[in-house]
Formats: sequence, structure tokens, C-alpha cells
Amino acid sequence: IKHMDWSSANGKILFSSGVLETINPDGSDFIMIVRKEGGYCLHATWSPDGKQILYAFLPSSLMDEDIAEMVAKGSKPGLYVTNADGSSDRLLIENGVNGSWSPDGKQIVYQTITRKTSPEERKTELYRNIFYTSDIYIINIDGTGKRLIVEWGQNPRWSPDGKWIMYHVMGETYLISPDGKEKCQINGYGIWSQDGKSILSRTGHISQLSIKKVDGGEK
Repeated sequence: IKHMDWSSANGKILFSSGVLETINPDGSDFIMIVRKEGGYCLHATWSPDGKQILYAFLPSSLMDEDIAEMVAKGSKPGLYVTNADGSSDRLLIENGVNGSWSPDGKQIVYQTITRKTSPEERKTELYRNIFYTSDIYIINIDGTGKRLIVEWGQNPRWSPDGKWIMYHVMGETYLISPDGKEKCQINGYGIWSQDGKSILSRTGHISQLSIKKVDGGEK
């Protein structure tokens, strides 16, 4: 299944399913812009101005010897940034996945691939934490200013207004301010509204939906 992102700035649609591809909405100009050996390009998103792409590069195997071979070839697992045409592709941060742009395009919030450092621990936790929980960091787009904001969280997403970062833990939704000083819980699994003022939340086994205002109101 391809991950897709449609840029409101440049109008192009971005696909990431192992490689990165872009296409115009009318079906023209379909091109592959990034492909890497030994792994997959995934979770790609446009920058707010449509000039850059953030994506995760993950190894095709859990084996440390395969990861070492990738590193020897110059391809390290982590978050990468590339221009819209695939040029100037660069590693932003190792051990990162599920990145989200700040609305001004100056920072990225992301979760780590694994919290473990030994080879034996990485073999079991490299992929597991992508789908469960790991640590969440903020980093500047130039690679500076890395700082931890959440221990144990998943799938961080910046609010459209930049005031909050949403993340999930075991099916529950939490909000934290980018400076880490404010935090609250939203029941269920939530997604942002386009203006960042409300959250659509799904709760229960029967998938009951509710719209909750960030200031505490509910519909």
C-alpha cells in the first residue's frame, strides 16, 4: 500500500512505497525521484512550501550485518530530506521515522526507530517500535537542536497551527506543546482538523467517532 501526500503548495502528489514517486493530478509527469539500495523509502511528506520532501529510509532486513552493509554503501536508516525533484538528498537524523513538519517548515518532530543500542536488542526492536512506542524528538531542519520531548510515544503529528504536537500510546491520543511544558490526554485515536482547532477521535470496538475541540469542547 502506498503512502500518499498531496501538496497544496506545488499541486503534486507524492507516493512512497519503497521508492519515492511524484505525479501531477491529471496523471502527467509521473517520475521516480528517489530509490535506495538495501531498504525502503517510506512515510514521505511534502514540506509546507512544497519545495522539499521528508521521508524515512528503513532496512529491508532486521539483521545487523545487512544494516552494516547499507551503512558501508552510504545509506543509513533514518530520516532524509530531499528537494522536490530528488536532488540534494541528505540524511537529517539517524534512527528516525514517522516525521512531521512544523507549519513553518523549520522543524521536524519524529519518533526513533529503536530505543536500544546493542546489536541483539536492535534485532528485535528495530521494526517493532515503528508500530508501537519509542521516544519522540524535535530537530531543526538543518540537523541542529535535537531535543527529547516525549518518552514512549508513536506517530507524532504537528498541529496545523503549530501550537501542539499529537502523539499516540496504546490507542490513546496525547497532546504536548512543542516546548514540552503543557500536556493533556484525548480519549481514543485522534487526527487533526485542517485548522488545528479540533480533533476527530475514534473510541471503542464499534469505532464511535467524536469531534473534540482542543480547548476542551466536544461535539
